[in-house]
Amino acid sequence: MKTAFVFALAFWLAAVPQARAHEAAAQAEPANVEPVDELPAIFRFPIILRLHGGVGFAQRARLEGDRLSLAAVGGAQLMLPANATQSFGVEVSYLQTDARSERRYLASILFVEARLFGSFLLSIGLGAYVPLVATPRPTPIGISTKLGWAPRLNPLVNPFIVVRTDTVFDDRIVGSLVADFGLAFSLAGGKRGFRRDCGEA
Repeated sequence: MKTAFVFALAFWLAAVPQARAHEAAAQAEPANVEPVDELPAIFRFPIILRLHGGVGFAQRARLEGDRLSLAAVGGAQLMLPANATQSFGVEVSYLQTDARSERRYLASILFVEARLFGSFLLSIGLGAYVPLVATPRPTPIGISTKLGWAPRLNPLVNPFIVVRTDTVFDDRIVGSLVADFGLAFSLAGGKRGFRRDCGEA
């Protein structure tokens, strides 16, 4: 009994320094994790600047009936990453909803966006649509949605095309449906995000 106790005590006394040495070594050695993974998402995934333009149709609710007319849109959007597949940002765009330029707006919209299946994006935004008219009018709010294809073929610049809708709650509700396309530029973190999408190490 005493012999077993002595051997157990000796084993414990020998194991304590080894455990402490192993713990000290583990603390001294950096973990086998890339430091970039500990950074916020905004530093690990691309910041995207999109320049876009498109044409389509608009419909304005009128007392005597609805009327279809030509619509056009163009502007810039800056999107910041929340994680690998979600982002948020702001867009400033020009929106024309009739052929005679009677319904023109400068839109400032806050967007949230999700990337689906790698190359498809879905986004929705809420913003202010400032009327570009000679006579000042109240600024209506509006809702904008996008659904489209935005592949990541290159770490720096990529094309995209989306179907875009804008619903403006003006004195009459104005709705537009536009085929919108342009170029997306990766301002930061693009190479790492590109490698992950392509399955590279």
